[in-house]
Amino acid sequence: MARGVLWLCVCVVAVVVSWVSVVVQASATQGAITVENGGYKGVVVAISDSLSDSNCSQYIDSIKAIFQDASSLMYDATGQRVFFNDVTIAVPTSWMCSGESITTDTIDHNWQTAHVRVGPSHALFTDTPWTQQPGGCGDPGDFIYLSHNFVLTYTNTTNPGKTLVHEWAKFRWGAFEEYGHVGDPTYPTVYRSDAVFRPNYCTDVDIPGSCSCSEDCSAEGEEEDCTFTPDLSAANTTITSSLLAAPFIDTVVTFCDQSTHNNATTTKHNVLCDQRSTWEVISQHSDLQGSSGVNMVEVTFKTVRATAPRTTTVFLVEYTKVMGDVLSRWEYLRDSLRQYIKTEAPTTSRAGVVIFNQEFTNNSMLYDLADDDARNALAEYIPHEPSNSGTKNIQPAIEAGVQVLGDTDGSLVLLTANLEAYDATGEDLVGAASGSPVWPILYPSDPDVTTQVFQDLADISTTTSLLTVPNKLDTFNGDQYQSIDNYVLLADSLRQATDSAVSLIASASGTTSSNTQVKLTLNVQNSINYDGGFMIEVLHTSFWGSATGVDGPTEPTTPSTEDTSDIYTFNSIQDGDYEVTVEPTLTGLPVVARAGGVAKAADLVVDVWSSRGLENLKFETGVAPRFFATVETSDGRRVVNASVKAELQGSDGDGNPETVTVVMRDEGVAGDVTGSDGVYTGVLAAYEPGVTVEVSVTANDNNGSARVVGQPLRAPVFPDDGQACCGSQLDLSGLQQDELSSFSVTSSPGIRGRLTGDPPGDFPPGRVTDLRSRISGWTVTLTFTAPGARLDQEKASHYEAVFRTPGEVSSQRNITAQDVGTEVSESMKLPDCDEVYTITVVAVDNNTLRGKDSNPVQEIVSCSYTPPSTPLSGGEIAGIVIGCILGVLLIILIVYLCLNRDHLDDLWVWKVLTCRYCCKTKKDDDRLYNPPPTKSSRRVDVIRKENTRPTSSGHPIRSVVDLYAKPDLKAKHTDRLKKEEQRQQQAEESDDGGFGEHQRRKDMSSRSSLNSSSTLATQPINQVGVPTSQKYNHGYQPSMARDNHGYENTGDAYNTKGYNPNKPPVVPPRVRQAPPRPPPRRNTQILADVFLLAVAKQGAT
Repeated sequence: MARGVLWLCVCVVAVVVSWVSVVVQASATQGAITVENGGYKGVVVAISDSLSDSNCSQYIDSIKAIFQDASSLMYDATGQRVFFNDVTIAVPTSWMCSGESITTDTIDHNWQTAHVRVGPSHALFTDTPWTQQPGGCGDPGDFIYLSHNFVLTYTNTTNPGKTLVHEWAKFRWGAFEEYGHVGDPTYPTVYRSDAVFRPNYCTDVDIPGSCSCSEDCSAEGEEEDCTFTPDLSAANTTITSSLLAAPFIDTVVTFCDQSTHNNATTTKHNVLCDQRSTWEVISQHSDLQGSSGVNMVEVTFKTVRATAPRTTTVFLVEYTKVMGDVLSRWEYLRDSLRQYIKTEAPTTSRAGVVIFNQEFTNNSMLYDLADDDARNALAEYIPHEPSNSGTKNIQPAIEAGVQVLGDTDGSLVLLTANLEAYDATGEDLVGAASGSPVWPILYPSDPDVTTQVFQDLADISTTTSLLTVPNKLDTFNGDQYQSIDNYVLLADSLRQATDSAVSLIASASGTTSSNTQVKLTLNVQNSINYDGGFMIEVLHTSFWGSATGVDGPTEPTTPSTEDTSDIYTFNSIQDGDYEVTVEPTLTGLPVVARAGGVAKAADLVVDVWSSRGLENLKFETGVAPRFFATVETSDGRRVVNASVKAELQGSDGDGNPETVTVVMRDEGVAGDVTGSDGVYTGVLAAYEPGVTVEVSVTANDNNGSARVVGQPLRAPVFPDDGQACCGSQLDLSGLQQDELSSFSVTSSPGIRGRLTGDPPGDFPPGRVTDLRSRISGWTVTLTFTAPGARLDQEKASHYEAVFRTPGEVSSQRNITAQDVGTEVSESMKLPDCDEVYTITVVAVDNNTLRGKDSNPVQEIVSCSYTPPSTPLSGGEIAGIVIGCILGVLLIILIVYLCLNRDHLDDLWVWKVLTCRYCCKTKKDDDRLYNPPPTKSSRRVDVIRKENTRPTSSGHPIRSVVDLYAKPDLKAKHTDRLKKEEQRQQQAEESDDGGFGEHQRRKDMSSRSSLNSSSTLATQPINQVGVPTSQKYNHGYQPSMARDNHGYENTGDAYNTKGYNPNKPPVVPPRVRQAPPRPPPRRNTQILADVFLLAVAKQGAT
């Protein structure tokens, strides 16, 4: 008997916030659209089942009319190159649509994969058509959305065919709108040209209209604050282009080309497509290459019922002798496949089987597995016994599998052994697959045998992988048999290849013994995370007993039995132990049980895709591939402001494993085309072409900032509503935004992408796409989101702001680089006046590699500019009046003090400083004028100018009480009177009649060393300076002999002038006189001077 494996499978519909489903490439696949002789085939239009089926016929008729009008216009606008040829309209399955011929198509058509979708009015854009277009210039969009009102009222709508061509140019050819957006700082409705604002439309003739900022559209203020409104009533008969700018004007029938394109406009197309015209971008698309002058044919329509997305799989089963060489090898393969078809495959799936070896290839039809009869019929198609054929041919089997798939979007699962290298000489296995995805499952496989031929098959699509089951053999009683571990791996591989949602819950194991039942217990927890019925599968070898029953909280139904497996199904699941009982006939064989299930439907769904498909992440010169993700609720509402990151696992240039983390953005910067549209953009600037990467996307609530809104995406101009989408950012302020509880969702593994194109080399820095400007006088302030080196993967070296006048670069300023994603604001002066400057910013890396120029902004300042006068507020006026009054009072006080400084009371300064004037009630109040206490200190009283050595009259200031004590100025007053008397006496004594005798005596005293006690020096003198105590003859002593000149007559000879010729005259030395010391200043005088000096200094500042 064999070891067993237990699987518990649960069908689920409920919601778990912390779990996430991953839907790959939910956007429309443009690969289904082909061009034959200029005619587009395979275009699918789907109608939402949320609309009323009472208007079914009207919807169908309107869609046909719109496509017919658009086809003729497209044919003429593209120079007779392309048109619509074949269009399929898918109506909801439940709609009756009486009177309409509705067929069933083998191809699945539904809302989620349609190229054009008709649904309810959008929450943000109402009835305005729009296109989800997250890629760059030339990249295709995801789908076109038409509201039900737009379709139903197409006869009342201006040029509905032109609107569809407008959207098709964005969806298919990767062009962008050529008009501005109201209030958008990056793509405003006007642009500056000299001293006027012109409408921001790329037309061959300016559209007539009016500006909100001025009657004549003179350039006043900023562009984003000025709104241009087209005048649709004017006779615009001379305007012929562009369909991307003004499809609402009857005479517009062409795209802008090089001769009519206006590269000065600040439209999204000009910025993202490097000022190329729309026709330059469109004409480079492969659809328009070599198809000029084709003959247009009428559009053909087919109406079908929509089908739910479902899985289609064709199993290619090797049926050779090697599959029967070892016991249980063929039985494991046969029974695992039969049980999957009968019990596990979803009811919405389709499947087929191809049995092959070298001698024959036998294939079944494609079965719809909606009922048990179809399941059983397909299961019986697999032979019961192995074949004796020794070899195999794989190419015929692949070709047969493709034939069984037909037009369906399905995959092939190749089940073949790899114990010897397969010789594919003369075979083209990849070509035989015709692009269909192939899952090679190598059962069993020798690890020493090459697998390259099968790896090439797996590489056809990024959604497939090469799966191997190593050849492991066990021995029982001397005989080898395929290990039960291989059975487990084979079952797991089948589930992975068929995208089964079954996952492991619990497992148990045991070993058989003689005549004893084996009981395996599976403990099921958290059953609330699973829903509906479930099943238990027991696996064992082909040569021992089978399971006899299962007991647990719920009862099973009748089991489905095969030679090596038994499956029990249940109608419900509960927490508890489920016990499997096995009756063995042999001993010593292991038994393994596993429980698995499908988690409940997630509340948040992550959708991951790329514009060209994840299998074609293409490098171009200076451009890295982008991929996108959305986070949506189960009812299809978008989550914005989330934090989203992608982790990619691949290999570097040397083949070593390398993991790269990419921040995915929705701010309209760093590769994101439109901010706040709920589409998160990642730029893959790592790895090399040819590398396949595993993609895992994680999103969280961004610290509570994430919100759930409608589906704000992109749309063109639609004149009836007057609302256009989308500029640099979507304004979601008018929408209800619901908070989300804390969440963190991570995609399951299995999403793969393949890098293609040429080796990228060095990537340039990223591009600034949100440059804004504000001007004040001569100063312009530039604001933008910081880009980075290597397409925003690293910090840049610096940024350069370039000022251009028509035809030349005027100046260039450097700006310090910031971290990627932060806001940069830099103010600088315009180079000159009366010049319109076009300003751009470019990032530069450390290798001086420059990025692309930013979106341009324009500014000008007049040479006659004068700063505007700002009226004063009431508070400012009141402050000025109060200040003037206080200033006048202060001036009066200063003048009064200066005029009366010698007549003021000695105590006035002290009274003012201590507020004695305002609080004293009695002049001699002892409570206020208490004398300071006696203190022992050597410090000097700065007020009383007394030595504070302890004396009967010395009182130092040591406290606030001392400071506020009344100074004792009596002794000071007495001293001042004495000094005044002394000065008067000295003045009287110094009065010698003006002869200067006193000064002369002082000089002689110093020369003759006379001391102060000399009699002559102390005797009084008369009015002529002669001492009054002696008798003199004309002022001379009579006792002394004198000549007629008053000189002593000592017998010496004198000349006529009184000089002795024998003796030289005595010349007294000159004595420098110190300047007279100024009289002592009063305390009041010093304080007044200090006060005046402080006032003067304050006035100077």
